[in-house]
Amino acid sequence: FKEYCPLVFRDLREKFRVDDLEYTYSLTNSQPTKMSVKGRSGAKFYLSHDKRFMIKMIIGEEVALMHQVLQQYHAHVVEREAMTLLPHYVGMYRLTVEGVESYALIMRNVLPSNLKVHKKYDLKGSLVDRSASEKEKAKDLPTYKDKDFIGDGLKIQVGAVAKKKLISTLERDVAFLTRLKLMDYSLLLGIHNCMEAQEEEESEGEDEEADEDVEEEQEQEASCSGDDGLGAEASSGTATGSGTALAPPGGEAGQKAAAAATSGLPKPFIAENAKGATKAIEQGLWPVIDKSVDVFAVISDDEVEPKIYFMGLIDVLTLYGTRKRAAHAAKTVKHGSRAEISTVKPEQYARRFLEFISRVVE
Repeated sequence: FKEYCPLVFRDLREKFRVDDLEYTYSLTNSQPTKMSVKGRSGAKFYLSHDKRFMIKMIIGEEVALMHQVLQQYHAHVVEREAMTLLPHYVGMYRLTVEGVESYALIMRNVLPSNLKVHKKYDLKGSLVDRSASEKEKAKDLPTYKDKDFIGDGLKIQVGAVAKKKLISTLERDVAFLTRLKLMDYSLLLGIHNCMEAQEEEESEGEDEEADEDVEEEQEQEASCSGDDGLGAEASSGTATGSGTALAPPGGEAGQKAAAAATSGLPKPFIAENAKGATKAIEQGLWPVIDKSVDVFAVISDDEVEPKIYFMGLIDVLTLYGTRKRAAHAAKTVKHGSRAEISTVKPEQYARRFLEFISRVVE
């Protein structure tokens, strides 16, 4: 077992406010869960038991690239005071089992640890081959792509103030990646729909009430037949629902809930009076967010259908080298020079990516 650059990653964890004891607990208390998703190179991903961290099994080339960019990455995080949508890298290790070496890169999970994601997109700003396959759509939580997002007629509604700060942060992050000749990254977007979550919770509550009625009838029947009723305790508990805790509606309590819900989120992306949050609180729909964990959360400005967005850059370790130049040439021949293919030079990729995100955020 070997930990790479322990002092640098320890400082990164400190900047990202990741407690070392909690970090160790997340990775070692229970076995991580293997995920169905795989990277472009076939890399395997695992999720820590508490869903706080992603573990990506990487190859030697990626280890070398991480060593190459780590100093600049650390400087960028420090300069931006950790206000970045780049992956939050918090550790890198070499594991040797029976003479076979494996490499693991640990990063913070962009998606929430305690809220359901109702829709998920991987956005690059390219339209060629950017639709989810039928196999992908058959999954419980498919990862949709750019053409799917456009076809769904969606916008990322955060309001003018939050948009300005969000795009400004993305511009700085993308400029950093461009300087390092990195490309082919995506914006991962997870959407938690507050109203849909409430409907699901109410439905689950009704199912639990029905189960309790059945249990009560069985107990009454057992009582009539001379049973001692020891099972009554089981029916006296309260329904737990889906695990989405709701803040109190409206009034002074609602205002306090709003302040608590937004105070720990990434400050560049929060409008002072987020309409979506206010509406959700008034309707009793606003979920409790773990402010120390779900740092990629962005409050929607949608009054009609309140949402929480979870957004972060992923797959940033692709260097525009000989292999990518060859892929660019091949796709240009196939689709034409004007086609919006994903494999282009870093500068062109960055410009197109930012233009697309700027159009879909409002």
